[in-house]
Amino acid sequence: MAPTRGRLEGRITVPTGGWTATVGGGTATIAAGTYYPTPFLTTVATAFASAASTTCTVTASLGESGTGLVTIAFGSSKAITWVSTDLRDLLGFASDSSAATSHVGTKQMRNTWLPNCPYKAPNSIGAWRGLRESDFRAAENAAGYVFAHMGQSKEVTNLSWFAVTRNRIHEANVATANASFERFVRDAAWGEAAWGTAGGPIRFYPDADDSTGYVVYRVPDAQNLLSELQPLHDGWAGGPWSVRFPRLVADPTDTSGAPRSTITVTNLETSSSTVDGTTFTTGSISVGANELVLLACTGARLSSAVVQAPTSVAGSGLTFTKIDQSDFSAVIQARDLSVWRAMPSASFSGTITITYASSHSACVWSVVKFTGINTSGTGGSGAIVQSKNTLAADPSTSISTTLTSAIEHSKNVTFVAVGAGTNSTFSTGGVYTKIAQDTETSAPAGLLTEYQANTTTAAASISTSGTALGLVAVEIKAATT
Repeated sequence: MAPTRGRLEGRITVPTGGWTATVGGGTATIAAGTYYPTPFLTTVATAFASAASTTCTVTASLGESGTGLVTIAFGSSKAITWVSTDLRDLLGFASDSSAATSHVGTKQMRNTWLPNCPYKAPNSIGAWRGLRESDFRAAENAAGYVFAHMGQSKEVTNLSWFAVTRNRIHEANVATANASFERFVRDAAWGEAAWGTAGGPIRFYPDADDSTGYVVYRVPDAQNLLSELQPLHDGWAGGPWSVRFPRLVADPTDTSGAPRSTITVTNLETSSSTVDGTTFTTGSISVGANELVLLACTGARLSSAVVQAPTSVAGSGLTFTKIDQSDFSAVIQARDLSVWRAMPSASFSGTITITYASSHSACVWSVVKFTGINTSGTGGSGAIVQSKNTLAADPSTSISTTLTSAIEHSKNVTFVAVGAGTNSTFSTGGVYTKIAQDTETSAPAGLLTEYQANTTTAAASISTSGTALGLVAVEIKAATT
């Protein structure tokens, strides 16, 4: 990896009541809560788009050679009136803006610092967060007995930049307002800004061009960060300066920026049954401990327009929890698509039974497993980021939905299940990789399962030669490494 400059971001606390701006005649509100600058821009864009009734993107130039300036772009010309001056100042705008499709700040975004030389830190790349430090204590007596106690440990580091130009050090010397280390310390480490917090936390991005990799640190020794700044050459105040955080403590509660594993997916079984009954049983499957199992199933009741999702999905010692469902009985004779999750704590081998409250004419199912996923929570709950279901009219040659939130991390994948009234040929436009498709031609329902790892969109769109009526999309979280 080439030497990088990195980036620092402070935490933003929006107070009770939120921040507001008038955008194109509508009121945009940023809800109270805590944010960091990079994801905060997405929040602002969503609020502005809603207020202005048009598309809106809010971006900042925060890469390795970034300017720190914020650009607000609308789908049609809109004016901005900053009701909350804290929001205006944070985004680097000096005054209200008349109607335009693009608005660019004149100052750098606050609560960020973009150094202009490579940093030095002990191996601070990849999963590394710091060196271990403990509260270990020991005592020995005159007879040679040693008594020791160990309670907790933490990760600590130091971080330095040794050739930062003066215009990135002192606010009085900046070329662009807010670009100085002084401004960042006062905002983010001392908490002088209304939105700041004394002592951090701050995010350190080892590569400013990669906003998915970062470590969250607390700053316990912030009091002398400015008074101990030194020019690289004694007596040459106009030359490069050294910046040093002598001690940073990794936040043990926040590993969201840690590198993620690569998720792998395996189809265990895709099959169907047209024998009337209340239960349908898969063939034998084998799953390892802490592997995520998803079962998608489509049931059909030809004698009734009332459809029901299964009341339970379970194997011997393996219980599933429903993630989401798409009931498309209203658009075609009684059909229902549901997706279920499970994660065994020990290896599992056996069949899975899908149980309905009343007799069904057919059931189509697909069972897949994922490895490299987050194993927190219970029964695979920590591996599920979000889900969304949708319906399509009958007849229809396509079905699509967009997840409520953007894909949370570039290593996450999206599992998509599609329930069809008739067996169909499906097309995904190259975005998805097909896992499996039911081939039971006599079954009155069809199922397709897929996954994708495209982080540029949260949309799931499927085309079909037959009838695709129900879709469930699930974002799956990769494990941190």
